[in-house]
Amino acid sequence: MSNAKANTPTQVDVIRPSPRRTRRNKGSRRTLALDLMLLPAVILTFIFAYIPMGGLVIAFQDYKPWLGFAKSSWIGLENFQFLLIRHHFLQYV
Repeated sequence: MSNAKANTPTQVDVIRPSPRRTRRNKGSRRTLALDLMLLPAVILTFIFAYIPMGGLVIAFQDYKPWLGFAKSSWIGLENFQFLLIRHHFLQYV
């Protein structure tokens, strides 16, 4: 009988939030200011490093602005071949 009483839940066995979870929330509040300071750098990196990579696609297309990237025909290296076979290539560069 004494074993059965030992396994019954008591007020001490009530589930309480772990202290680790509350510490993590406090830590994220402390770094919020640092995260906000980092945000302009992330935005500028995206604007000036990743968006211009779309221009690389134009180099391999017969790009027409009214058709956009998706509908312009893909011509591969023809644009580069056009430049390289010209006798004024060094002036182009």
